[in-house]
Amino acid sequence: MTTAKVRPSVEVNLGNLVHDSELWNSILNYDLSVVTKTFKERNPEYAADAEILEIECKRFMYLAAVAPNLDLAPTKPIDSYWHQFILFTPEYEEFCRKFNGYFVHHNPLAGPDHETIFTRTRNMVIKLFGKFDNVNWWLLPRPATSCKCTRAGQMV
Repeated sequence: MTTAKVRPSVEVNLGNLVHDSELWNSILNYDLSVVTKTFKERNPEYAADAEILEIECKRFMYLAAVAPNLDLAPTKPIDSYWHQFILFTPEYEEFCRKFNGYFVHHNPLAGPDHETIFTRTRNMVIKLFGKFDNVNWWLLPRPATSCKCTRAGQMV
């Protein structure tokens, strides 16, 4: 069982952001098949891409783990998958505690500047992963909303 590695805050300029391959591989290999199956059934517009969106939601959750104090903003399709994952509360809680060390809350009212938050999130993905097969899911024009991934007990 992999335990969460607590990381210091990442500066807004992302200068000290470092990719953790061990953590990423553990997250990537985590079984979310029940979430993905349900997501396919409930989101026909994304059904053909459900497995890809599972990976990209995992990538988003990875960002929350390596930069726990930053507001993050996924694209709408990734956010839709995240919403489905959250509905599987026991599985979501286990995932969060295992990889983040705390329950990651979804706060859709994180900040007024959604575009800045989204651009920073996208820049984090590119800095940490470079070119990857599914990068286009991160290059969509607008985020669903900005989301502050807050720890349980934190004020939002």
